[in-house]
Amino acid sequence: MVAKTVLVVENDPCLRIVAEEMFAAAGIEVESVQRADHALAIVAQRSEQTALLFTDVQTPGPIDGIDLARLVKTHWPHVEVLVTSGRPVSNIVLPGGVRFTSKPWSREQVLELARAAVAKQ
Repeated sequence: MVAKTVLVVENDPCLRIVAEEMFAAAGIEVESVQRADHALAIVAQRSEQTALLFTDVQTPGPIDGIDLARLVKTHWPHVEVLVTSGRPVSNIVLPGGVRFTSKPWSREQVLELARAAVAKQ
């Protein structure tokens, strides 16, 4: 059986480390990157291993977290996607099946979704 992972996309290195440590402490395999385009390449190569994509809206590079969420749900609908932002996002339209949480996010909420995503796949 292939280990299921959570892929974190966060440009803030401190928040990326917090997320990595949170998932690791919960016994969940985690990988993290700074850029959405790098995350897209990882999901394309390892979509069957990716249970949850946890991405910030604002990421450096040619695509942002919303574009990443849309591409992942279009090509790999089995991957759960959770988008987060510290800025007001009232004008953002999320793709179907994509969830949103504000920063600072609830550790319990994020871990609950991650555990469910890992368990179902």
